[in-house]
Amino acid sequence: MSTNPKPSLDEVVSALERLVRIFDWERKLYLAFGLVSLLLFLYSGYRMLTDGAVDKELLAGMLGSTGVAAGCSARVVFFLTRAFSIVGQLVTSKTSGKGHADGK
Repeated sequence: MSTNPKPSLDEVVSALERLVRIFDWERKLYLAFGLVSLLLFLYSGYRMLTDGAVDKELLAGMLGSTGVAAGCSARVVFFLTRAFSIVGQLVTSKTSGKGHADGK
């Protein structure tokens, strides 16, 4: 018989909200970088279509902005995955009746 009761849904949601708040400023920073890269991408595409020519600066703007957007998206996904992983460990440790998720 376990000594710790199973976590309630409210406890799990509360833990998840706390973890997401920890990463809040970083998510907002990456969102801002993502928006700037989207604007740069759109501007570069517009200039390519209206000028009818592709120069090094526009090509760098297109490729650079997509790289920044991909990097920002990957970091946000990493933060959210980490938050859900920590909540999963919390649930596992509470349901197993032991102090740690790995049983130690």
